[in-house]
Amino acid sequence: MKNYITASSIHSMNGSSEKKYLLAGGSGMVGRALQKHLQKLGHKTFVLSTNEKKCDQELTYYWNPSTQTIHLPAGISFDAVINLAGANIADKLWSNRRKIELLESRTASTQFLCSLISSGHIASSHLVQLSAIGYYGDRGNSWCEESSAKGNGFLSDLTAMWEKSCTIPASVLRLGIVFDKSEGAFPKMIASIPFYIATIFGNGDQYVSWIDLNDLCDMILYCADQKLTGVYNAVSSNPLTYRDCLRSFALTQNKKPIELYIPKKFFKMITKDFYELFYFSQRISNDKIKKEGFKFKCEDFTMFCK
Repeated sequence: MKNYITASSIHSMNGSSEKKYLLAGGSGMVGRALQKHLQKLGHKTFVLSTNEKKCDQELTYYWNPSTQTIHLPAGISFDAVINLAGANIADKLWSNRRKIELLESRTASTQFLCSLISSGHIASSHLVQLSAIGYYGDRGNSWCEESSAKGNGFLSDLTAMWEKSCTIPASVLRLGIVFDKSEGAFPKMIASIPFYIATIFGNGDQYVSWIDLNDLCDMILYCADQKLTGVYNAVSSNPLTYRDCLRSFALTQNKKPIELYIPKKFFKMITKDFYELFYFSQRISNDKIKKEGFKFKCEDFTMFCK
């Protein structure tokens, strides 16, 4: 490892309710929301960034998992490390080069963080590691829980290797599709509805397991505070089909759009493996995290649409 500065295990603010979190991958939608969430709660967030220009910002520090480089002040003990790092899965089509980038951006960051924590170079009592429900593959209308078998496809293989790269006890959160009204997947899903068109992939029967962005932020911090270890599905309580999702939202807008169906064979021919994002069906249970005491604020899609 190169150019790291060892963090000690001493809190600089004894007796304070302020907590310190180290966040890797803070520039995405989840990372930005989580930083705001922590700020409102009165906590301090240190951010690791691979973009050296961003490291001029307060509490933002450079790291490069590929070269095992990290610059971090000494004398900080973190209440938790939260790893959100990884190239955006839906940002580009999956060429062979992109697939390697998607994998390496996840496994290298996870392996590096785990080695830093286990060796004491980052002082922290817990790691929250993100993963994805892509692990389960295409499961039709069958319910999946954390103990369900790995599925098939690129996303399943990617996620399995991602989780395997986490070599220390951690809260591993398998994320569903993160819903937020202003950015991310949801605005793209409903983009044509104001024009009275609902664009539906396949026959629309594929299940969408989603989670509200605010609930996700709460879940991450809950896992960090409770120091939960193991795999947990980060999804809402009521997954629904793609078609029903669009129909339900259209009703809240007092619209009855024409439904435009995009055949899987046509889409797959053009995009190859990328079609998994749109056509794979994943009906995922969140019973395990609820049994741990976590309470969702947005339990179903109707609540989200309000």
